[in-house]
Amino acid sequence: MFLLAGLLGCVPLPFDTDYAATLQIVTVVADPPQVDPFTPVELQAWVADPFARGADVMIWPCSPVQLDDRLRCFEGLDLESKGVRLPTFVRTGTANDDHLSVTVLPPIQSVLALQQLPEDAQTDGVPIPVFVLTCDPGVCAIFDQVRADPEPGTEAYARAARLLADPERMADQGPRESVSLALKFYTLAGPETERTSTPLLLPLARRQVPDLDLVRWRFLVEDASPQAKAPLEWQIDVRYTSGRIVEQTFRDGELEITWSPMGDDRGGSLIVSVADGRGGVTATSVPLPESVRYDAAGDPTRLNVPEVTVVP
Repeated sequence: MFLLAGLLGCVPLPFDTDYAATLQIVTVVADPPQVDPFTPVELQAWVADPFARGADVMIWPCSPVQLDDRLRCFEGLDLESKGVRLPTFVRTGTANDDHLSVTVLPPIQSVLALQQLPEDAQTDGVPIPVFVLTCDPGVCAIFDQVRADPEPGTEAYARAARLLADPERMADQGPRESVSLALKFYTLAGPETERTSTPLLLPLARRQVPDLDLVRWRFLVEDASPQAKAPLEWQIDVRYTSGRIVEQTFRDGELEITWSPMGDDRGGSLIVSVADGRGGVTATSVPLPESVRYDAAGDPTRLNVPEVTVVP
């Protein structure tokens, strides 16, 4: 173990795609994963914000329509100056505690599409695309444009609506390191659509590895829909904004992550996302401590993370 600590301190580790050096959308959670027509669904956008600037987040649905040989979102089309007011279908906010949670209704276009399907074709339901945009504060003008709630038919409305109807252009709102765009699908369920729940992801314990600047977390991962017919295929996605993960294991329903601050003098976040392969996704985050702390006299002290048991 001491040899491992020495190696960590002097040998560069290979590139780690789990390390979030720039603003990133880690995952989007839909609860429930399958929703009835005219029933609200909670959407959570989980964001890795390495500099903790308080990222702006925007969430809006997209009902695809063919227009000029391209797919566009019906919600952003200003048809004969009769467009829908932007706050009706767009949600904006700040990612507090690494996420933003909003409640939305399924788009009426998706409800109509489901109703037009024959009964034997409604088993799979209708997928509803949802776009999520996150930006460093003040970078993306679209946030101010939406919050201003311009009248349909005005040029201000048209400018914002054109962007919402063509989400690919959102990536050009600012520098790559300050903008992240993601697409999530949840399901509008028919009478015969199989229903599942979001999986369970629960922090169990946290402790410091004795005599080393290593912290180990344990998470419980459980299937919340054991009666579901679709096969279970766990997918674990992790992002962290400081230090380095040195070991990660997942077996028998427990995820264990060992992390080192690697000399970072700032804290950060570890965001864990779990998908069950049936459309169910869940996520959580834990704070990461800085490697150097100071006592009351102003003297530096070692990292000290006593064991904390969240669930006995």
